[in-house]
Amino acid sequence: MKKNILFFSLLLVGMAKLNAQVFPVETILNNGIDSKRVKFVFLSDGYKSDQLPDFITRVNDFKTFLFTQPPYSNYKNFFNFYAVKVPSAESGADHPKNAADEGTNTQPVLVADTYFNTTFDFASIHRLVVPQNSVAINNVLASNYPNYNQIFVFSNSTYYGGSGGSIATATSDGSSNEVAIHEIGHSFASLADEYTIGGQGEKANRTKETNTSLVRWKNWVGDQNIGIFPIGIEGWQRPHQNCKMQFLGVPFCAVCKEAILNTIYSITNPIYSFLPNAVLVPLASNRQSK
Repeated sequence: MKKNILFFSLLLVGMAKLNAQVFPVETILNNGIDSKRVKFVFLSDGYKSDQLPDFITRVNDFKTFLFTQPPYSNYKNFFNFYAVKVPSAESGADHPKNAADEGTNTQPVLVADTYFNTTFDFASIHRLVVPQNSVAINNVLASNYPNYNQIFVFSNSTYYGGSGGSIATATSDGSSNEVAIHEIGHSFASLADEYTIGGQGEKANRTKETNTSLVRWKNWVGDQNIGIFPIGIEGWQRPHQNCKMQFLGVPFCAVCKEAILNTIYSITNPIYSFLPNAVLVPLASNRQSK
């Protein structure tokens, strides 16, 4: 039995190696050694080989935008960005046009042969854009840049959409930078949506607690317009009435900024190095007490 298990394990390893493929990795931002930085890895989907320069431009545009937005604007030196240039056979992303909220949407039906099989209409929500081939994503990361903190997939579509979760995703329409930073709020800092859409459980910015002395953001109540505001469904509450986790084009509220910073500090230390190197500093032997 043990021999069979060993054989099966070796077979899986062998299959993974066969499926692994090395792609060019471009450094977008380098602020020092990776072990002391937050590492974002961007993957392309729906970009054909001759369109990969557009993907790099897309990542650079997002980098510029991200670091104009607090709290990221004050912590740029904490990050390293890398882009893995993964070519697809065809451009775009699937759009089966079967979401319950299609309405008057004019986006045409499309089936595109892309490396990570990104699609609109995921979970019957039109704007929910999700790369479905997680095995391919894991293999690409393992073969090209396994030491990451956050994965982001840019889908080569000019239509509005994105998603959070373990993998953040956005398209390339005119609002995609705002969508991308919102989705990173989910994926990187575990923030919840603050608008009326299904329950995502208790989060740093979402709760059912209504007591100001017990709410998870109690230390912020009364400061920077932080309070307890109903979301409108199932008794959920949010800390602010105008936060980026509710609306695009506005700043993160203080509670969400704190959650982002807590995530950054959980990965890297703001003290890069120190002098002297000795942990203990000896005192002079002739020192006298008064």
